[in-house]
Parts: sequence; structure tokens; C-alpha cells
Amino acid sequence: MLKDLKSGRGVEVIEPTIKTDDPNDPVLDRYRACEDHWDGRPPPPGGLDSLYRLGHRGFRLYRIDLDRNPANGVEELLAADADMERVASIVDFAIGFSEIDLDECKFKNFAPVFSPTELGVLIRYKRYYRVLQLKSAREEDKAHHLTVWKFTSHNSHHNTVPSCSWHIESMLQK
Repeated sequence: MLKDLKSGRGVEVIEPTIKTDDPNDPVLDRYRACEDHWDGRPPPPGGLDSLYRLGHRGFRLYRIDLDRNPANGVEELLAADADMERVASIVDFAIGFSEIDLDECKFKNFAPVFSPTELGVLIRYKRYYRVLQLKSAREEDKAHHLTVWKFTSHNSHHNTVPSCSWHIESMLQK
């Protein structure tokens, strides 16, 4: 896979259908409606109670066939960036690429990007959607870390694990 990523062979970068920095954009109304879904009660594990948990700016909406089943149409993923000054604990957030069951206000699929200093890109590789996360190391190290995240269908985003990961200092210097 790393060889294909370096060459770009078989890797398709997926562009968002819609982009907005405004959390009050009407395209996000269905996500904000989850704020009223739980009637003031805390949501159960895997439940979404606020658009704020998904991010604060840089909203990107993707409409893709995530489950590779054309019969049920496309799925919708929402990605957003976090304002780390507003985040008390990263554990309480689902910063990354989320598929939400908007009728139940629950997470269906998730792939993380843990920090706004990390680049997260949605790709399709060998028929599957993945998120590439490029994390810069300290300036003095001049190294980066590339992680490929798969989407999990768990009811909680805390169960997500990477597909593979590389320390790529030499790759970037060539």
C-alpha cells in the first residue's frame, strides 16, 4: 500500500460534495437536530448530542457509497476541524470522518483525525474508503507519521483502530 500511495497508483482522493466553515449553515441542520433528539438527557454510548462533538469549523460533507451497496444509495460522511482552545477533552469529541444515523442520532461509522495539526484526507483504495492521516513530528525531527484509518461500524468511535501506519522520514526526502 505504501508503494501505491507514493506513486498514486490506484489511489483516488475524494473531494467533499459541500464545504462550509459556518456551523449554522442550513446543510448542517439535520446534524444540529440531534441536539434536541435526547430531550436534555445524556446520549447513550455511540449517541450524538451535538454538532459541536463533530467539530467547530471546516465542515466537509461527502456523499459516497461507503458500504459498496448501490441498492441502498449513498451514505453521507461529515468531517470537521476542531478548535483546540474550545476542546476540554479530546475523548468527548469525534474529530474525523463520521457517518451518523440521523434518525437515531447515533454513530454508524467513524475514522479519526485527532488534531487540527494533522492532515486528514478521504481516499478510495482498492474499492474501500480510508482516511489518510499525516501527522507532523517535532520540527527538529523532520519526520512525519502516516496512518491509514479504516471505517468501523461499531456503535462507539472509541473502538476505532488504524489499518496501518508508517514513520516516513525517508519517503519525504526522496
